[in-house]
Amino acid sequence: MSRTILCVDDNPHDIDLLQIAFEDCGVPVTIQALTDGQQAIDELKRLSTVPRASWPAVMVLDLNMPRTNGHEVLAFMREEGGLCDLPVVVLTTSNAPADRERCLAAGVRDYLVKPRRFADFAPIVERLVRYLTCAEDGAR
Repeated sequence: MSRTILCVDDNPHDIDLLQIAFEDCGVPVTIQALTDGQQAIDELKRLSTVPRASWPAVMVLDLNMPRTNGHEVLAFMREEGGLCDLPVVVLTTSNAPADRERCLAAGVRDYLVKPRRFADFAPIVERLVRYLTCAEDGAR
């Protein structure tokens, strides 16, 4: 099974920080980076045509992006029922309860607020590793 994380975030710095945090924690992953929600929808359409075994283990999704936001990506995934098997973890700057509730109602597995300090990325990596492990266990 893939140890690939599909990371959808318009801030390349945040994507780089996530990659470095995985490296610092000794967790080898490949991060496939997309910079907006429309790119995510295009990739999800492509994934819907290939075997599940070739999908990323998890998608890390920001909410506030240009063109198509994270909520719209989640709505697309719900409309395309077969994509619900892809675990989604929202990683966003929004700590608004309404955003959290809306995302959890849409079926996300976890809702995490982006840390202000790099040192605080380690717990996020630990939580994401659970999804990588679950994906590997499911492939066995």
